[in-house]
Amino acid sequence: MDFTTRRLENRRSAYPLAALQQLTRNAVMHRTYEGTAAPVRVYWFDDRIEITISGATYGNLVKAAQMVRGHLQGIVTAVCANVTNARAESVNAKIQWIKRMARGYRNMQRFMDAILFHLGKLD
Repeated sequence: MDFTTRRLENRRSAYPLAALQQLTRNAVMHRTYEGTAAPVRVYWFDDRIEITISGATYGNLVKAAQMVRGHLQGIVTAVCANVTNARAESVNAKIQWIKRMARGYRNMQRFMDAILFHLGKLD
């Protein structure tokens, strides 16, 4: 039997690959690079995945872990369904820009009219 032409094993993860990539990127981006050359390590076990950040401060690491734990279902759903809130964030950024440019409105109706005007929804 020739073992060099085909795979012997085909493993599938319970975690989406895109979610694992994003978590690893976050670990690399948010570690402390000052005074240490310690790498980010990813350990893949049968029942879990551990990402170790040796250069991170303990408090920041705990906060990041709690944030991921609290939003894990949403992260996995967003990655699997390829859904983001980019459109809502874009609209919010435009509304914030309108507020900064105006320096205040006389009443809420004028503020809402300005938002609709600048977002192209005013007829």
